[in-house]
Order: sequence, then structure tokens, then C-alpha cells
Amino acid sequence: MSQTSDSCLDTWMGREALAEAMIPVIGRLYRENNVVTSIHGRSLINKSTMNILKAHRFARRMSKDELLLEDTAPLLNTLAGLELGAAAIDIARLNQKYKEEGNGATLEEFLRAEPRRDRGQAGRR
Repeated sequence: MSQTSDSCLDTWMGREALAEAMIPVIGRLYRENNVVTSIHGRSLINKSTMNILKAHRFARRMSKDELLLEDTAPLLNTLAGLELGAAAIDIARLNQKYKEEGNGATLEEFLRAEPRRDRGQAGRR
């Protein structure tokens, strides 16, 4: 294999690992806090690694910036550390808002201060 092929494979495996690590966080948010996470309306609940990767790829068509797993993984982990109530959270929109309006705040500071606008109606089933 060439160096380029090895590099591409390493990048892909890293993206897969990030998506795999998101699955239990998404599930815990849903089970324990009734938080439904999505990317531009595509639910992440009970999705496979490949479905999470596809949702991130889909986000490229929906917004001007690419949605990176390297951005959404910390966002999900930070949300999991907050005491959230029932909510529907579009992590693509929340990530974009943080990039545009974060004003140097840490992710946790931003999420704690963020009005519950994106965390509106949620519900199971």
C-alpha cells in the first residue's frame, strides 16, 4: 500500500472510532434524560456507526460548513455531563451556533448559557 492509502485508511478508522464512541453517549442521553439527538432532522437514536457517518456526510448538503465528528463528539460528551431534561437537540445546528456565537467561551460554558431553544419539544415515540 502507498503512504496515501495508509493515510486514508488511518483517517477512516479514526472517524469510525469516533462514531462508535458516540453510540453509548447518544443512548445514555436518550434513556436517562429523554434527549433525542439529531443531525438536520435525522435522528441518531439506535443508529449504527455507518448511519452516524452518513448523517455527518448528509450535513454537508444542509449547511455551508462540513460537520466534523471531531466537533460533534465533544459536544455530545459535554451534553451528557449536563443535567438535561426532555429535549430534541440538533447537534449540527448547535455546533454551528457555537462556532458563530461562542465568543471564546468553552463548549460547556456555551451549552450552559444557551437558551433551551434547540432543546425544545422532545419525546419518546
